[in-house]
Amino acid sequence: MLLHALIIYFEYFLRMVEFVLIRRDELAGNMAQIQSEQTNDMKRIFSIYLSQYRMLVARNYSAILKGEGDMAQFYHMKEIVNISATIKDKYFHEQFLAVAIQIVWITLHRRAYYVIEMEMNRLFRSEHFIVNKPEYLKFTPLEVSLLYGRNNRLVNYRSQVSPLIQELQRIPEEDLPILWIGERKYRGTDTRIVQIELEYIVPGPQLFMIDVTHGMLGHPKILYDTMLNLNWPAVRFANFSTEYDPYQIVRQPCLQLPNINEDKMRKLSSQYDQFFKVFRIYEPFSLQMLAKWVRRDRLINFYRTGGVLQDIYLRCTKDLNQKGYGPPVNTIIAKYFKLIARHRKNAYVISDNRSSIANLSILSMPKERKKATQDDRFFEE
Repeated sequence: MLLHALIIYFEYFLRMVEFVLIRRDELAGNMAQIQSEQTNDMKRIFSIYLSQYRMLVARNYSAILKGEGDMAQFYHMKEIVNISATIKDKYFHEQFLAVAIQIVWITLHRRAYYVIEMEMNRLFRSEHFIVNKPEYLKFTPLEVSLLYGRNNRLVNYRSQVSPLIQELQRIPEEDLPILWIGERKYRGTDTRIVQIELEYIVPGPQLFMIDVTHGMLGHPKILYDTMLNLNWPAVRFANFSTEYDPYQIVRQPCLQLPNINEDKMRKLSSQYDQFFKVFRIYEPFSLQMLAKWVRRDRLINFYRTGGVLQDIYLRCTKDLNQKGYGPPVNTIIAKYFKLIARHRKNAYVISDNRSSIANLSILSMPKERKKATQDDRFFEE
């Protein structure tokens, strides 16, 4: 859930950075544009929106820090001795940040890697521990106040807490229901919280139903290659246009202009008790179900390439014609009798000489055996 919240946050954060850079170009040069009071109000609302997504990330991050639920196995404190596994926890934290940066970067179509890396380090550490790289953007104090929000406080590094925890320390009253998103169903009249809840609890394959995109989440895999890059021939074959663009590939995602008096409307909204608990956002799938869908894809591809549906009789007939099951029965029986005839030994008794061997029994006479030929010693192959 933390990675899902990070993808939603960075989707909006990259739009805000793009807005800041465009606005920076508009204010520079000989043709600079003067900002109005409505522009400042709009920026203030955008900053509040970004802070709300940060609260959602901070809520999920705090569950990991406290070792709640499935995260208990990664908790740094031992249960009996109460000794912190500092070294192990340090390596786990570094590995998690590295993997999270890669996942968010690939999900957002590999855009602005250094912006994602800089903001990820700032969220989970602080500005004191950000490496000064030449690829990182430099923001002015006004741009910092817009991007980092009203709760950003930079103090001495000994008492500095991460910006995510700072978001949880100062939560406005109208934003408190955000902490229940994904846990309990929101009941109220605040349309902004309803919008955040929809973006968070709707699975990726159904995001196009609410006209929202979070990178490549929910996009058909046929539109991407093995390295998860957009396959532009497949995109052109899909015939997307400005009228039909469910995944917002032709329509580039942008910031929606809010109402100027939205803050006042949110403070006047009604809040009700939340009784309905959200049990599962992502439905788990078993290996049997995944194998079933794989077979379904194979059948669809087979019929699309000209395959014909066959019944059991046609399948068996075709199988008998294509596969051989050995020689026929008559040949097997003939070989059997021929082999038996070779194994039976023919004995010939010497003719009786009654005058000389009258007193000898016929059984005691020596038998003349037929000399075995070369063909009798070996079987046919």
